[in-house]
Amino acid sequence: MSWASAIPNHLMVDLMEKIFFVKWLQAADHVPVVQPGLRGNVTYLKVHEQRQFEAQQRAVAHAQQPAAAPMDGVPEMSLKEVVEAYA
Repeated sequence: MSWASAIPNHLMVDLMEKIFFVKWLQAADHVPVVQPGLRGNVTYLKVHEQRQFEAQQRAVAHAQQPAAAPMDGVPEMSLKEVVEAYA
Protein backbone atom coordinates (compact mmCIF):
# COMPACT_ATOMS: atom_id res chain seq x y z
CA MET A 1 0.00 0.00 0.00
CA SER A 2 1.51 3.29 -1.08
CA TRP A 3 0.97 6.71 0.49
CA ALA A 4 -0.97 7.91 -2.60
CA SER A 5 -3.65 5.28 -2.08
CA ALA A 6 -3.93 6.24 1.62
CA ILE A 7 -5.33 9.69 0.73
CA PRO A 8 -8.71 9.78 -1.03
CA ASN A 9 -8.71 11.38 -4.48
CA HIS A 10 -11.15 14.18 -3.60
CA LEU A 11 -8.88 15.28 -0.70
CA MET A 12 -5.77 15.12 -2.91
CA VAL A 13 -7.47 17.27 -5.57
CA ASP A 14 -8.52 19.76 -2.91
CA LEU A 15 -4.96 19.97 -1.56
CA MET A 16 -3.56 20.43 -5.05
CA GLU A 17 -6.04 23.22 -5.86
CA LYS A 18 -5.56 25.12 -2.60
CA ILE A 19 -1.81 24.75 -2.08
CA PHE A 20 0.21 23.32 -4.93
CA PHE A 21 -1.25 25.13 -7.94
CA VAL A 22 -1.35 28.47 -6.12
CA LYS A 23 2.36 28.19 -5.27
CA TRP A 24 3.12 27.01 -8.79
CA LEU A 25 1.42 30.05 -10.35
CA GLN A 26 3.17 32.42 -7.94
CA ALA A 27 6.55 30.95 -8.90
CA ALA A 28 5.69 31.00 -12.61
CA ASP A 29 4.83 34.71 -12.45
CA HIS A 30 8.39 35.55 -11.41
CA VAL A 31 10.15 33.55 -14.13
CA PRO A 32 10.80 35.51 -17.33
CA VAL A 33 9.51 33.73 -20.41
CA VAL A 34 12.17 33.67 -23.09
CA GLN A 35 12.22 31.42 -26.10
CA PRO A 36 15.40 29.38 -26.41
CA GLY A 37 17.81 30.94 -28.85
CA LEU A 38 15.82 34.17 -29.13
CA ARG A 39 18.67 36.41 -28.00
CA GLY A 40 21.03 34.86 -30.50
CA ASN A 41 18.52 35.24 -33.34
CA VAL A 42 17.81 38.87 -32.49
CA THR A 43 21.51 39.64 -32.21
CA TYR A 44 22.17 37.99 -35.57
CA LEU A 45 19.39 39.99 -37.22
CA LYS A 46 20.61 43.26 -35.72
CA VAL A 47 24.19 42.62 -36.87
CA HIS A 48 22.98 41.58 -40.32
CA GLU A 49 20.87 44.74 -40.71
CA GLN A 50 23.72 46.90 -39.45
CA ARG A 51 26.14 45.37 -41.96
CA GLN A 52 23.64 45.86 -44.76
CA PHE A 53 23.14 49.50 -43.79
CA GLU A 54 26.88 50.13 -43.59
CA ALA A 55 27.44 48.52 -46.98
CA GLN A 56 24.74 50.70 -48.54
CA GLN A 57 26.27 53.79 -46.94
CA ARG A 58 29.71 52.86 -48.30
CA ALA A 59 28.24 52.30 -51.76
CA VAL A 60 26.54 55.70 -51.66
CA ALA A 61 29.70 57.38 -50.41
CA HIS A 62 31.76 55.61 -53.06
CA ALA A 63 29.31 56.68 -55.77
CA GLN A 64 29.45 60.30 -54.62
CA GLN A 65 33.25 60.47 -54.66
CA PRO A 66 34.59 62.44 -57.58
CA ALA A 67 36.80 60.04 -59.46
CA ALA A 68 37.98 59.56 -62.96
CA ALA A 69 34.79 58.69 -64.79
CA PRO A 70 35.00 55.29 -66.41
CA MET A 71 33.92 54.95 -69.98
CA ASP A 72 30.50 53.47 -69.18
CA GLY A 73 29.69 56.09 -66.52
CA VAL A 74 29.44 53.57 -63.65
CA PRO A 75 31.93 54.02 -60.79
CA GLU A 76 34.20 51.09 -60.11
CA MET A 77 33.45 49.00 -57.06
CA SER A 78 35.18 45.90 -55.83
CA LEU A 79 33.27 42.64 -55.96
CA LYS A 80 32.97 42.69 -52.18
CA GLU A 81 31.41 46.18 -52.25
CA VAL A 82 28.95 45.15 -54.95
CA VAL A 83 27.87 42.04 -53.04
CA GLU A 84 27.50 43.97 -49.77
CA ALA A 85 25.60 46.80 -51.41
CA TYR A 86 23.07 44.62 -53.21
CA ALA A 87 22.79 41.64 -50.82
